[in-house]
Amino acid sequence: MVLRFNGAQLLTIMILAPLLTHLHGITGAALSVVLAAIIRDVGMGLLLPSKLGLAAGVWSRRGTRRAMELAMAKLGA
Repeated sequence: MVLRFNGAQLLTIMILAPLLTHLHGITGAALSVVLAAIIRDVGMGLLLPSKLGLAAGVWSRRGTRRAMELAMAKLGA
């Protein structure tokens, strides 16, 4: 699954980088890399928990919510 999403990221860069670089220069190239990373990360973030049963990471919404709940409980708020 990780290989598929890394392949999707590479394909996105290969398609968007030339196009966006031509239209917007180095900013377009950077944008293509950011969009490709978003595709990879969001895709794996949605599918890996359902396929492998992995828990959400600490910086996910659920992980952040749990961290805030723990911090509030420690502070007694």
